[in-house]
Amino acid sequence: MKQEKRKRFRSRAGIEAIIGHLKSDYRMAQNYLHGEAGIQINVFMSCAAWNLKKLMLILSEKAARLFARLFLRPLLHGFYGILTA
Repeated sequence: MKQEKRKRFRSRAGIEAIIGHLKSDYRMAQNYLHGEAGIQINVFMSCAAWNLKKLMLILSEKAARLFARLFLRPLLHGFYGILTA
């Protein structure tokens, strides 16, 4: 029983740190919504911001690779005299 409580506390402690950073980074430090539903909505918004941040990072990396493939490689191939596509 004690082991199970420790396990749950550790997982919750890891999540609370992420939520705390999100709340400070995305101006959600003060919860204007009251009650249990307000707390849940605040956490949901923090999680959505976290996922959107990760998605934007992935999309920006893919866009950079696509830009390099479309524009930079043909210029380098032409510069060095390589005729491969």
